Amino acid sequence: MAMRGKPHRARSPITIDVRTFGWDRALIATLRHPTLPWFDGVARELNVDGIPLAKASELGRRDRLSLLGQFAAHEAFLQFAGFADPEFEANEWMVVQKRGTDCRLIRIAARSHCDDAPPALSLIQQFASAVDAPSLRILRQPWARAEAVYEEVDVTCRRDAAADLRWLSAAALGEVSAPGAEALRMLLAQSRGRFHCVNHSCVASLRAAVEIGADAGRAVRLIVCGDRGSPLERYSAIAPLREIVGDLDTLIEAVVVERIAERAAEQRLIFVTRNLNSFDAASRRVVELLEASDVGVWLAADGTELPETRWFVLSPRLMAARELQRRIESLPAERRRQWLEDFIASDSFPAYLREGDVPPAEIVSPTAALGEPLRSYIAAVALLGTRVHREVADQFLRQLLSGVMADDLVSNGLITLEGDVLAFASDAVRDDALRFIPAPSRVSLHRLAADVLEASGDRLRAATLLLGTADTGRGVALLERIEWQSAEEAIRALRAVPPKALSASLAKTLTQALVETGRYADAHEIAAYLPDEWREPLLARIERRTGNYAAAFARLERLSARDFDAELLRADLLFLAGNYDAARDALERCLPRTEDERVRLGYHRAVLADETGIEASDEWLSAVSPHRDYYAARIGTYRAVSRRDLDAAQQHAREALRHATTAAERINATLDVLFTLFTRGQWTDARSAALDALLLVDQTQGDRASGGILFLLAYLCADNGQFTFAAQL
Repeated sequence: MAMRGKPHRARSPITIDVRTFGWDRALIATLRHPTLPWFDGVARELNVDGIPLAKASELGRRDRLSLLGQFAAHEAFLQFAGFADPEFEANEWMVVQKRGTDCRLIRIAARSHCDDAPPALSLIQQFASAVDAPSLRILRQPWARAEAVYEEVDVTCRRDAAADLRWLSAAALGEVSAPGAEALRMLLAQSRGRFHCVNHSCVASLRAAVEIGADAGRAVRLIVCGDRGSPLERYSAIAPLREIVGDLDTLIEAVVVERIAERAAEQRLIFVTRNLNSFDAASRRVVELLEASDVGVWLAADGTELPETRWFVLSPRLMAARELQRRIESLPAERRRQWLEDFIASDSFPAYLREGDVPPAEIVSPTAALGEPLRSYIAAVALLGTRVHREVADQFLRQLLSGVMADDLVSNGLITLEGDVLAFASDAVRDDALRFIPAPSRVSLHRLAADVLEASGDRLRAATLLLGTADTGRGVALLERIEWQSAEEAIRALRAVPPKALSASLAKTLTQALVETGRYADAHEIAAYLPDEWREPLLARIERRTGNYAAAFARLERLSARDFDAELLRADLLFLAGNYDAARDALERCLPRTEDERVRLGYHRAVLADETGIEASDEWLSAVSPHRDYYAARIGTYRAVSRRDLDAAQQHAREALRHATTAAERINATLDVLFTLFTRGQWTDARSAALDALLLVDQTQGDRASGGILFLLAYLCADNGQFTFAAQL
């Protein structure tokens, strides 16, 4: 990958006046993101040392990709904040270049919020064109989300091991500081009231808004009481009032209150009281009198609750985002920023983007409290897994010549013996124990544990350990002998193997598993390592799911010979194109060899017959196949719709959803549920089903079903009066 273009000559910094930026002060005071010039702090004027985006013509490929990813993250952040860009203008952006890191994208101007703003993807495509960014597959999908664009950019950039992606990574994190723009506008417009929100972020947002100045009307003054208070010093907690009343120390409490009340008629006063234990008696009396006089707006320990800070973490998958949000909320408020910054900068973040893996909760290490040699033996046994049979653990310990047996490892809060199974308290406890294996012993212990596991029949764990020792050949040989229980299991194991080290059969297994789970972009990458006769049908299957029907059909037509799956897919594409006679001919050429193939062929024949109004044989429904119930329910849905029995159609659709086993099956069945609800006029239930369907599609990498779901959801939201949300969809 080309690294960088020629460095630009030094240029004079550009001064940005935030009062003319284009957003109101509530947005500026509460939105924090690396693409915003006040990321490091709000001031009326900010200096940016960079070049206008329109003149940044000598950027390398990596920098252009990084800028595109940062812009996509910016748009995702704005949507998170409930704001929409009306259009993209290149002259509203600057680029900051420094050696040793990627370019930073900074916004220097903006337009006000627009209810009928274009989709974020349209703006991202315009930006990509403006910087001549390398082509991305995701940009060819009109229903793609900004988060998915960022994910593909991140994956592409990380292929260059030497790349410093500081600003691309930083753009994945943003903050809507307490109390949020809407609540801040309300506070700035109030003359009186009592609210609860005295944390640092809330006060900082108020300070920033006051520093920027009033948008219109009376000025606002912020008075923070209690920061330097002492019970031993009179008026120490309300020292900031000296700016209003003058010689505070010479005045009695009542006079102080009178002067403050007079000033409140001229400007809005916002009081913050905190650290109440540090208040002296006189300060406390002044505050009590002011509150009783209903002077100003008060932020105190009690009152109407204001929103807390909301953290934006770029998440291509909604379910992962929800889990991460729960993880954030479990942390003390004062720890969240540092934890998130560390997470974004860690090796765990790419796994979160690609796999949706949320870091486990931190635990107090129970292993650390143990003495030797027990701690080391427990750490070694942790290599065998979270749960391991007692005989396997004993065999491993004998190989270590330890004299210790599984029963001796039982420790309260760490390991228990459940019948014949030695069990760690949790995966997190087991992972913590692994930290205590000395680095020089790690490879030899991995190999020894792998030998014991292989002898016990646990080839998967054995292979995983061998791959960790760089004994790839032996690990791959073990993986070849595994009968996979699920697509997810195959993905977890095979993704640990470098793609070039995979055998052709394992690469095919991984590609098929990725397709089954809807990870089409990842499957496309692995398919490159397959021979043509395996690769082309799988790529056609991916293209069919991502909506590129013409490319999929052309790919199948180029095959010199088509197996059952390829011919069935070809028939499906002909059916989607409305070429029913050709689809029927293609189905006649499908020769099933298994009961499962007989079921799938029978289903496609039944769908074609239902569409064309002819009779079809249902003998396939008697076949014994794990997928029969799913396909039987699907055809039941279509037949019920044809005879306008929508109650039966909905029942069949929900039954199909219960029997679905792959991402595509779950999406198709959920769409059937959505269609029947929509057709019956059950708008509330249809909106809920549309959100469920969108959540399913969101776990995939560009399934075309999202286009139809978004259209229906936008229609249903608009019908319910949710116009802004509908426009964003």
